[in-house]
Amino acid sequence: MSTQKITPTRKDKIKRGESRPDRMKRNQEVGDKYQRDHPEYCRNRMRKLRAEELRKEWGTEVGQMWQCGEHRVICGDCTDPAVVQRVMGGEKATIAFTSPPYAEQRKAHYGGINADKYVEWWDGVQSSVRSILYDQGCFFVNIKEHCDNGERHLYVSDLLTTMKRKWNWLFVDELIWFKPGIPGGWDNRFRDRFERIFHFSISKKIKFNPLSVGTESDKTFTYSSKNKLANAGDNVQLFEAANGEKKGTARPGNVIEIGANQEKLGQAVMFPLGLPTFFIKAYSDQSDIILDPFLGSGTTMIACENLGRKCRGCEIDPGYIGVILQRYKDTFKVEPVLIE
Repeated sequence: MSTQKITPTRKDKIKRGESRPDRMKRNQEVGDKYQRDHPEYCRNRMRKLRAEELRKEWGTEVGQMWQCGEHRVICGDCTDPAVVQRVMGGEKATIAFTSPPYAEQRKAHYGGINADKYVEWWDGVQSSVRSILYDQGCFFVNIKEHCDNGERHLYVSDLLTTMKRKWNWLFVDELIWFKPGIPGGWDNRFRDRFERIFHFSISKKIKFNPLSVGTESDKTFTYSSKNKLANAGDNVQLFEAANGEKKGTARPGNVIEIGANQEKLGQAVMFPLGLPTFFIKAYSDQSDIILDPFLGSGTTMIACENLGRKCRGCEIDPGYIGVILQRYKDTFKVEPVLIE
């Protein structure tokens, strides 16, 4: 979908003999048509304007650090280790969960990173995260490659292999976030209905609470200790077990179905609250510290507050810091405080 702004000509703006009410009505019709033809551009423009309003209201600037209840957010670049160390304050995180910029897909809002230079840029992100994770900590990255000239770009694949082969992260798993929506597509491919969340860790031993995100079922079972799958802990709901089915909590698989975010906030793209909630519950305990190096509109912070965890976040855009502060205040009726 094109996001090119169409500027009306002088002839479009003024017609001889046209009354002011008629001109206002015609201008409104032109504006309505533009919104229908370019909905994504118009929505993103309104979000950007809202973020700018909140930046002015809160007086947010690069370098500031804010306290929101038990949480902290800093306005700065997470590729700078000093920024991340500052917001952590000597603490260690159990998990880092984030959705970084998708190359230059939202360049007008985030500045963007050239896809061919993405892995080089990502080195600063992963090294900053690694420096503040516990040895048993995990790093979750929600990202999906875009299409360019009719094919998928490979920068995400390059990032994945570099994380493993050069920077020595353990590539634990790839989870799928399935997003229900209206079918569609392009000339040579179908519409995206999923995104990926890559799970990295420093060591094999991690915190893992799978039943915390399970569902109640009448058809769960426990494997026999002699079964090679016993230690896999996979409560399968579709098959009968030798020792019979029973009521219990069934563990989910690695495909997570969560609808898109419907909140009208000052950020172009934001993941739904259910996404960080799932990972925080499954891979951390009460009072643990969670880092989001690209905090965006503050969704990870909201999830942490709901779950009794402590969020530490970085956000480079002062406008989005304003969005985070206002959202936290509106949601929990707690006034954020500028601490540095």
